[in-house]
Formats: sequence, C-alpha cells, structure tokens
Amino acid sequence: MKQHSPVKIQVIDENSPYLETVIALGDANKATLGFFKRKAFIQSAAKRQIIVALDSHKNCIGYLLYYTRSRDRYIKIVHLCLAPSCRGQGIAKQLVDYLKKNTQAYNGITLTCRDDYKLQDMWVKFGFFPAYSKLAKTTGQYNTIWRLLDYGQTNLLFDLANQHRENKLSVAIDYSIFVSITKNDPDEEANSLLADWLQSEVELCVTEEILTEIHQIDNLKQRNRQQQLFDNFTCLPCPHDKFEEYFQNLNVFCQKNKININQSSVRNIARAIAAKIYIIVTKHQPLIHNAELLYEASKVSILSPDDLIIRLDSLNQKPDYQPVRLAGTQLEETIIQKGEESNLIDAFYLSGKENKAEFSQRLRRFIAEKDKFTHVLVRNAEKEPLALVVYDKHKPHELEIPMIRVGDHSLSTTLARNLIFRSISKAAFDNRQFTRITDPQLDDSIINAIQEDMFITVQDGYLKMNLAQAEPASILSRKVISLVDRYIETNNGYNYFKKCSEDINSLDLNEYKNLFVIEKALWPAKIIDAQIPTFIIPIQPRWAQELFDYHLSQQCLLHNITDLALNREAVYYKSKQGTTKLKPGIVGRILWYVSADKDRGFIGIKAVRACSILDEVVIGTPEELDLRFRNLGVYKKEDLLKIAKNDEKRDIMALRFSNTELFYHPINLTDIREILNNKTTIQSSIEITDRQFEQIYKMGYV
Repeated sequence: MKQHSPVKIQVIDENSPYLETVIALGDANKATLGFFKRKAFIQSAAKRQIIVALDSHKNCIGYLLYYTRSRDRYIKIVHLCLAPSCRGQGIAKQLVDYLKKNTQAYNGITLTCRDDYKLQDMWVKFGFFPAYSKLAKTTGQYNTIWRLLDYGQTNLLFDLANQHRENKLSVAIDYSIFVSITKNDPDEEANSLLADWLQSEVELCVTEEILTEIHQIDNLKQRNRQQQLFDNFTCLPCPHDKFEEYFQNLNVFCQKNKININQSSVRNIARAIAAKIYIIVTKHQPLIHNAELLYEASKVSILSPDDLIIRLDSLNQKPDYQPVRLAGTQLEETIIQKGEESNLIDAFYLSGKENKAEFSQRLRRFIAEKDKFTHVLVRNAEKEPLALVVYDKHKPHELEIPMIRVGDHSLSTTLARNLIFRSISKAAFDNRQFTRITDPQLDDSIINAIQEDMFITVQDGYLKMNLAQAEPASILSRKVISLVDRYIETNNGYNYFKKCSEDINSLDLNEYKNLFVIEKALWPAKIIDAQIPTFIIPIQPRWAQELFDYHLSQQCLLHNITDLALNREAVYYKSKQGTTKLKPGIVGRILWYVSADKDRGFIGIKAVRACSILDEVVIGTPEELDLRFRNLGVYKKEDLLKIAKNDEKRDIMALRFSNTELFYHPINLTDIREILNNKTTIQSSIEITDRQFEQIYKMGYV
C-alpha cells in the first residue's frame, strides 16, 4: 500500500473551519453514506464526534463521524469518508485507529455497511468481524453489522467465559472443522470431536474469524443459519490490541519462513492466541503441514481431529466430576454434636496446607459459639463424616462461609458442588444478596465448585451475588447498583458487581443466549424481559420425587427421605411428539407441572411445583441417550424404551436441567389456566411468554 504524504488526525468542533468541507464530502457521497442533515453534522461536531484527516497543506481530505451508545457502551461509526483522490492510501485506517485509541473506555466499535460496496476486506484488515447480516432497504441488497470488540474494557461475558474454561481444556476449531460438524458432513474424523467422552474433557471453541468465513456465503438464508450455529459454540473474547500484535508478528514469521497459508488462517491463529487458546484443530492441510514451524512462532499446537483424540486418550484422564444420582445411598444432614470434634478434625484437616492445631481451634470455636455460627454436617449410613459447612450470618445482606470441607472419598466432588449450590440457595432465599467464602484453606474439589458457580476472587476469599429477584433487565441493573452503593466497603469486591449491572442493562434483549448466561451466573435472579424460552413441562409425581422434589419424596414411605438431592443437574426424558419449539440448540427455563397420580396418592400435585434451568435438549434413540446420560438420572433403559413405544430406533427427547428451585407455594391448575387464558390440561410441553413466566414465578414465592 502506497503511503500518503504526512497526514494529521484531529477532532473538530462546531466552530472548526473544516466543518464545511466535512459537510460537503458527506453530501457528495450521500449515495453510499445515506442522507445526513446539516444540523446533524453540526450537532456531532459540537459533541466532538467528528475526526478529520488533514494533508500537509492543512486541507481536510476525509473524516470519520461517530456517536456513542450509552446503552451498551459501544461506539457506532456513522460515516467514514475520504476524498476520491486520497483513497487506498491508509488514511481510513489512521482515522479508525485514532478512534480506537481515544475511546478505550468503551466496549468496542460497531458499524453497518452494505455488502455490495465491496468493503469487506477493508473492515477485516481493520480488525472488525461480521456479526450478522440482514436485508437492506434497497431491494435485493444486504447490510452487514461489523463489530470490533474488547479493545478497551472486558465485560461480564468475558469473565464468565474465562471462568468456564477453567474446568475443561479449551480447543479452537477452524472453519474447515466448523463446516464438517455443523453440516452433518460424513467425515468421521471431524465428527469424532463430538464423542461424549471428549465433550466431558474438551470445550470446543470458535474465534470471530469463522464469522468472516461465513460472511463469504452469498445466500443470506444459508449465511444466517451458519451464524446461528456459530452461537452454539463457546467464543472466547479476543482483546483487539493483542490480536493485532500477534497477527502482525505471525505475518512477518510466515513471510520470513515462506509459509504459504491464507490470511484467514493467520487471523484465526492470532485470535486464538489472544484468547489464550493453545490448541487449534483443523483439516486444512497447509496448516497441518506447517504445524511445527507455526508452533515455534506462536506456541499453539495445530492438530488434526485424530491427533487431538490420540493425545487425550493416551493421557487416560477421567473428568473431575461425574454427576451421579446415588440412589439408595442414605445420607443425613445434622448439626455437630459435642464430642465429635476429634473425629471431625481427622476427617477435614488438610494436611500439608494448614496447621492442625489452628484448624482445631477454629472448628471448636464454631461449635461453641452457637449464637454466631450455624453448621451442617453430612454423614453416611455408617455415621462417617463426609462434608462440613459453617455459616456466619452476622451481616444481613451476606452469608459468610468461614469453613467448608469435604472429606477424601468418592463423593467429595459431588458433595462440594451440592454444598456450594445449597449455600447460594440458602443465602438468596434468606434475602441475603451475597455469598462470601472465607475459608483460608480449600481443597481442589471445593475450588472447582466455586469456579463453576462463577464466584469472583476478592481479598479475603471468594464472593458471589445471588439475587432472589425476578425483574426486567433495567430494574435489575438499578437494584444491583443501589445494593452495591448501600454496602460498599473498601476492597470487599462489591464494586465488581456495579460493572456487572452495566453488562446486564447493555446487552441486546433480542440476543437471549447472552442474557441466559448472565441470568445463570446471577441465579436465582430472573431477567423477565430477556425473551429466554420458558416451557411448562408435565412430569409424573414418581419422576418428580426422584429427580428434584424432596417434598413429594417424603410422602413416599419406601423412599429414602434422608437421601440428599445431590445432583444439581439431571435428565428428564419425554416423547418428541408435539414439541416443535422444544428442540436441540434451545436453552432456557423449565416450570415443572406435576400431573395427577391417583394410584400413589400424592398430595399437592396437579400444580407447577418447581423451576429449573434448561441446559440442553438432545434427540436420540433410547440406546444413544442412555449411553450419554445414564449417570445423570434415575431412568433405566427400559424406561426409555417405554417412552419410545418399545421401538429401539424411535427418537425420543432428553432434557438436561439444573439448579432446580422448589416453589414455596405450588401453583394449581386453575391458576395456571387463568394466567394462560385457556383451559389447557397440560398434557404436553407449553411455551409461555415472559409476562406469564413472571406471574407464575412470583406466585410460587408470594
């Protein structure tokens, strides 16, 4: 690219002598820029939102006009315009770079550009990626929304994505793999990445470069379909400044070593490095052929699907957590009794991490000061201690956990997850808005559970906000800010949640999956205007009492009423008939309607009794689903065959759900009918509106 003679970039105001030239340039190019009123130019200048390029003779040769969106803290480029004689000389990039450098407090930049203007290569070179496309006002043309993210500040989604990766190995796939596994390509090697055992160990991730590849598709319907499939993968945020640095370095390295790979592949590697992913899986032979050289430059391993599987299989590592129901196991929850101290010290003292005498003193103090501390001890049928948690409730807005321990046994990981979940639930439904863990010594199973529940690290331990609120995003955001301002203290971590509140309020309510992630992180909070799919699903009492409803289980004499509902997640199976809106790719909420069962005589049925997070919908044969989920539920293969009408090849549906809340007040069928304004018998799944969900959910707790 030929460089223009020295150019000066500066911001102008409404009194600038260059404003008239800017207006003239805009008017001359209104066929592509769109009509922009003179008054609007003056107002933008008054806000200092016009950047001009001046040549060596101080003539204005181009400008960039933008505005700020306080709703989501984005910059939107409205005009980027150069005099015809000055185009193709790097001036446009200088204007954009100036904008990036001077708007670092924002989350990124967005713009809209017609596809037929053929500017895709320019936006890609500037670091933008195509987020999505839509029909333009001009018949037969498309508009693409381009974005450049995370060049200044990170947001809550960035934090959540980073914490999520701590539990699994993150592996980036490139477009060659993406196409194979989303188009049902018969390529067995690529599809092997979807094996159940691999999914428990590996998180398949994508970079925004795949969106650039998708944008090459001319057919808008096909393009949008692939963009929707892209959303099913984890896309880790890529700091733009890091991406540009790695991209330039990789290009220099490739040129120096005569590595012949396309620019899209280089960008994909650079984005992966910037997102701190160190394995890329591809079928692209030039990449695989140059894998060793590229590793030398980037420390990123480039592997084929077979290479990845062989390496992981050779490690023979099992997942840290295998959720199990533990049916028939008799566990009891009690308070600590006098005289148990020595036994508990031996069970829960972390040798090598803490002083045994100091641990003994702390534990004895918690037992002795009953007015300040409450404690829960979990024991098995042989009365052996399995887990211990101590609560300090001296702050009205916060549940503190000064001690939480699980013993060294086969249930330690499952119990750790269960205790953390129960503690968050306890805090939320006691109207305490925060849960703080301050135990100075935690074993790995507890730390993993804390990370999974998205606590943040603070000076004295770990902190999580847990709001028992069901409100629109704007109201929930204001409540968070008010809450933080009320309890703000130095270095206690509350300020982090003020930033979270901005993220809640800034996200597009039409992009429900982002809001779903945030709602899950703030559980049990509900963002009622998030357009998160919500279904009322009927379930027989026998399955409800086995899967989540311990109130029903206490009505069954043959059921083990001391068995903790250890699983935070479970699977419910049903026929796929009549469930057109409940399909793979959907995440959301479930309201459980427990149907009638005259034979067993349950009390409190024919009512909505609980609310769960819907994590996944899977379609498959009884055998396929049994193999995948047999550790997540109480169903046997015979039960699945009954749902399939004893047809082994008949597809049925599995709903993986988690974080179930039992309502204080089950909502009976009469009230449900009134809310839904129909005479439904709830014999199959029903999708409901945000407003209907709000009514039902709040009735459950009034």
